[in-house]
Amino acid sequence: MSKSFWPEKDAEIERALNHARDMRMCLPAAKRSGRDLLKRRVREGILLSPFPGVYEEPAYWRGLDPSEKSIRVIRAAALLHPSWVFCESSAAIAYELEVSCPNIEVIHVANDSASHIRNTDHVKRLYFGGQPSVASGVKVTPLDRCVFDCARNLDMPFALAVTDSYARQKSLTPDDLVAEFARVGCGLHGIHRAQDVARLTDPRAEDGGESVARGTMIELGFASPELQVPFSDPFDSQRTYRVDFYWGKGENGLPIIGELDGLGKYTIADGTTPEAGPGIAPAAPHTASEPLHTALRNLSQERLRESRLTLGGAAVMRFDFATVLDKPRFETLLTAFGVPRTS
Repeated sequence: MSKSFWPEKDAEIERALNHARDMRMCLPAAKRSGRDLLKRRVREGILLSPFPGVYEEPAYWRGLDPSEKSIRVIRAAALLHPSWVFCESSAAIAYELEVSCPNIEVIHVANDSASHIRNTDHVKRLYFGGQPSVASGVKVTPLDRCVFDCARNLDMPFALAVTDSYARQKSLTPDDLVAEFARVGCGLHGIHRAQDVARLTDPRAEDGGESVARGTMIELGFASPELQVPFSDPFDSQRTYRVDFYWGKGENGLPIIGELDGLGKYTIADGTTPEAGPGIAPAAPHTASEPLHTALRNLSQERLRESRLTLGGAAVMRFDFATVLDKPRFETLLTAFGVPRTS
């Protein structure tokens, strides 16, 4: 990446922003004169600054999902700080692993000295003395070290999002991951915690939201569900439904199906959703030509799917990611449906 595109005049900022977008990053302010100009625009509400020295237009920024926001901040920060080696969740984002609810305002950077680590509000440092790799155009810790750092440092449900996606990507079993962490983490603190996460890892999880939901269930003392269990449609032998979570026998003796709702299923024509709720990223905008009936058809198909699943006597428990993040509410829901607890 080059710093040569920096604008000197106010009229050139839009071109500079577009150039940065072409490079899949926010606009970095490499010169003091440019920073002063962009800071003034932030004060005027024309721009925002998600990370020191990094800028974007609010309307454009709102159209990006959290992971895309994060990688654009990371790439801009890499240009401003060429010596930085990104680690932990920042490296996981660069490797395109599942990082749920990333803190866009905080970047994780490797430090080559264990005795001179100083954190700030926006930069968290972690010791790493090895050779860096490259992912998404930025310097990062090696993939196995990145996953190990996430497993030992992140809250367990969010660590599972990373390890599930890594295991899926590399076709690893939990035992494989335990052995890998023993090798990568030799002599480092947190190795037992990382291996505990490895033992809970399940590559069948389809996305980070499902991983966080399962991890939260386990944290709350509920039995870990089976994932992506197939069910045949009793009226159409050619059709099979896969459910997100399944418990063969709940507290009430009946099987329980858990479904994590994704907002994309209910996006209406203008790209908005009926209820986003706290903790859920809005769906990316759809094209203006997408008809409303597409979203209604999706909702109708989902209701049909649910009616087929309940024919076998299973209770279908639907919830969104906001509910997962609200642990007391989530525990109440799981208890009400009779999800079994661990002994």
